[in-house]
Amino acid sequence: MERVSKQTNIFVIIVVIFIGIGLMVGATLYKNNLENKYGDWIRVQGRVVDYEEEYKRGSENDYHWYYSEIVEYEVNGKSYRKTSQSSSNIRPTIGKTREVAYNPDNVQESVLLSTDKKPVVIILYSMGGIFTVVGVLGLITKIKEKVKEY
Repeated sequence: MERVSKQTNIFVIIVVIFIGIGLMVGATLYKNNLENKYGDWIRVQGRVVDYEEEYKRGSENDYHWYYSEIVEYEVNGKSYRKTSQSSSNIRPTIGKTREVAYNPDNVQESVLLSTDKKPVVIILYSMGGIFTVVGVLGLITKIKEKVKEY
């Protein structure tokens, strides 16, 4: 029975290591996907110049004001505007800068790039690192126990 328990512990340690490595690989793939999503599109800084507001139902069936940023960006001396596809119950700050990616073949085709995905990448890397370190330390401990037995 003790032999089965030791084998199970080693199996769990190896699974923890693979989970850690998997989280770090997943974080890298996710980060690369975010960075390459609009690969050949040109990135410029835009500025929040206004916002649209809408009174709509929230997640708890109550009503709130929701705001969508209107961002102005400039290409070759000409100004363009893009309204955010997402809205928030936090009123946008006029003058705040936002990164805009636009299609070089059609300057009016653009997206407001989100910066709120970076914490997800940081969390995935952190969790992956923790799982990997804990697993490796557990594996080292098991190897030391085996060496002592012989």
